[in-house]
Amino acid sequence: MINLTQKNDLNKIFIFISIIFFVLSRLIIIYMYEIHLSDVKFYHIFAELGIIDGYTAYKDFFFPYPPLALPLVYLPIKFSTSFEGYRLAFQFEMLIFDVLCLVFTIIFAKQRLKLNQIQIGVIVLLYSILGMFIGQLLYDRLDIVIAMIIMAMIFFYTNRKVLKITFYLLALIGSLIKLVPFFLVPVSIIIDFWNNKNKNEIKTGYSPWSIIKRRLSNLFIPLIIFFIPFFSILIIYDLRIDGSLFRHLLQHGERGIQIESVWATPLFLKYLFSSSKNLNIVTIYGAQHIHESSVSSLYIFVSKYLGFFCLLLFYLFYFYFYRRLTQKNPRYKIEPDFYFLTLFTILIFILASQRVLSPQFFIWVIPGFCLFIVLSSKRIFYSFLTLIIYTLTFIGFDNYWEFFYLKTPYIIVVLFRNVFLIIFCFVVFCSLIRRMYEQLSSCD
Repeated sequence: MINLTQKNDLNKIFIFISIIFFVLSRLIIIYMYEIHLSDVKFYHIFAELGIIDGYTAYKDFFFPYPPLALPLVYLPIKFSTSFEGYRLAFQFEMLIFDVLCLVFTIIFAKQRLKLNQIQIGVIVLLYSILGMFIGQLLYDRLDIVIAMIIMAMIFFYTNRKVLKITFYLLALIGSLIKLVPFFLVPVSIIIDFWNNKNKNEIKTGYSPWSIIKRRLSNLFIPLIIFFIPFFSILIIYDLRIDGSLFRHLLQHGERGIQIESVWATPLFLKYLFSSSKNLNIVTIYGAQHIHESSVSSLYIFVSKYLGFFCLLLFYLFYFYFYRRLTQKNPRYKIEPDFYFLTLFTILIFILASQRVLSPQFFIWVIPGFCLFIVLSSKRIFYSFLTLIIYTLTFIGFDNYWEFFYLKTPYIIVVLFRNVFLIIFCFVVFCSLIRRMYEQLSSCD
């Protein structure tokens, strides 16, 4: 029989082994993975133009991201001006964010979710493995920064001892690097809007004026800390460079259906089973898209706006749900795992619903997949589904040009990846709906 002390020692050994595995996996990515379709080539050019040549981003040269991405791209040029040295410095810069992302994932799992040592060790192993599947992209893109910021947002928002200002500051920083965190903010605003902070009001009842004051005060922090600074920074920056910022950023809205997206799946199926074989692919804004001649204008329109429309409907539904919840239980405080599940559902939906699905987007959800698997009662099934998604993503990216030139085996690989992504999105959404129902039922 193993006593408690021996069990704790074994648990610590397991965590230690999982951390060693993480370190080894990252060293393998940096020193053994070959460069493949790396954006660092463009980052190096941007850094040379901006730092060495003194040109202004957006105004003098194209830059595809919001302004706070510039320091991340510029910093490595301070260590080396050669491409090889720049790339190594950039990789170690991203490694720092990768480690921070794992740290926030672990402390969220331990402090908020109260997971045990074995579960935390499993999270570290899963995090390491999924990172290796997407290792050619992990340190050659900026997306691990977004993954870290999202995990930090979740960690700080679920800490009742920390002011919500921290969450909105992180959301502001993240949204000025890439826009993804912006779409997570409405959930927290809804929760804060219906949050009942005044215990006296709960006991004595609500007056109409007190309700109005409380609701408006709940909107004050996101308005002052997030929305006003976000739009002010972009507008002021845009004015300083003669309107070039918005001209560059709005080009993303002109992109068509990217070939790896879920929206491209029906078009590739049609291509595979059609005798005409009419599918034209073009390179626009550094990515490959299906040419407008191969798809109807209505389909392009729907692919652009349906995902955002569904997201808006979800926000409205969540607003109604949380209102019902706080009406039933005025003292209700959202549980950390429920809050995490809500944001994870939104991220998975964004991947599945947008007309652009670059493989690096799967970096955003690596911590989410790890936590979702460990929290679920169907761990083996979800682990299997997750590994299939990341394996097929790796195969598709590693053989990207074969896919681009419409080689059937690689078309099938990406199609199956998208099918499994849709299945996972449906599963996660059903888990959220079930959890919402449980929360309402517990308040009866």
